[in-house]
Amino acid sequence: MRLTDLDWREVLNEWEVGDLMYLRSIIDEKLSMCSRRKAIIRRE
Repeated sequence: MRLTDLDWREVLNEWEVGDLMYLRSIIDEKLSMCSRRKAIIRRE
């Protein structure tokens, strides 16, 4: 099974708001790390 095979809207509709906010914080952290790495690579 691939990650894209799931209907994430249906899955996430069952989650509590607190759990969604926790997941969002993890995603935001990961995305900010990716942005910083790209900036560092471009400077070199």
